[in-house]
Amino acid sequence: MRLNGAALIDRLPVMRGRLQPMVSLAELTWLRVGGPAEALFSPADVEDLAAFLKATPAEIPVTSMGVGSILIVRDGGVPGVVIRLGRGFNGIETDGITVRAGAAALDARLADERIDMTLPPRPEAAGRIHPISQTIDEMVAIFCEMGFE
Repeated sequence: MRLNGAALIDRLPVMRGRLQPMVSLAELTWLRVGGPAEALFSPADVEDLAAFLKATPAEIPVTSMGVGSILIVRDGGVPGVVIRLGRGFNGIETDGITVRAGAAALDARLADERIDMTLPPRPEAAGRIHPISQTIDEMVAIFCEMGFE
């Protein structure tokens, strides 16, 4: 298989994100091994990615990658388009209970959010004790202090 990035780029739609031919993926993976992507697309945001996927001809292979932390690339490279999700996809939002992480969010950054997923949910208030029950409990406490059982 012979990769021809320039010819492939001519068949791909023009987008706001960055589109490059024959990019070495070894420089983008944590293990620093592997051949080139025939074309590398880094979308600007979700809308850019959606438009690119919709406009890309179906016969062109598409492979996605995040930050390259668990990716091994063969020396012969990857045919078609490799989509690298970057800054527009690394957001992390939390509200104390729920975490919403982008596909390119780093594990270390996610761990810094300090949310313990093993904790049970916060209990919901079930209501109030009835005033008569409160009065009875107070009377029992008073009689117990006086020595009655």
